[in-house]
This record gives sequence, C-alpha cells and structure tokens, in this order.
Amino acid sequence: MKKQIILLVMLGAFSAGTLFAEDRLIATAKQDSATRVTVYDEKGSYLFSKSGELVGYTPTTVTIKEGSRNVTYDNKGSYKFSK
Repeated sequence: MKKQIILLVMLGAFSAGTLFAEDRLIATAKQDSATRVTVYDEKGSYLFSKSGELVGYTPTTVTIKEGSRNVTYDNKGSYKFSK
C-alpha cells in the first residue's frame, strides 16, 4: 500500500513539474505606455506584449481593453475570448 501511494505522489509531482516547465506563469503585466501592455513570468523574463489598456491579470491569463472590448489572452499570448 505504501509503495502505491509513493508512486502516485511521485507521478503527480512529475506531471506538475512538466506542466510548469512548458507553461510559464504570468507574474507581472504592466502598462508600458498608453497603448502597450507587456507581460513577464516569475523570473522577470518577457512573455509577450499586446496593444491596449491593461484591465487585469492572473497567473494564467491577462485581459486587455482593445477599443470597446476586453480581450483575454493566455500565458503564451494566445487569444482565449473577448467580451
């Protein structure tokens, strides 16, 4: 029984490590100018930048006002949805 639990914990840790190695999380999103938002990971490395006004961000998404709509991007800068 103990061996099974340890194996499951090890597999879980490996999976989580793999996920975070591929997908860097958003640590900071800042308004660089009136029309530019730049996004950085937890090490301060550049992830991406977009035109618009920063609305808010989480570790996995950033929302930017582009014209009259709010557009949400993932941590890779890919479009997710808009409102």
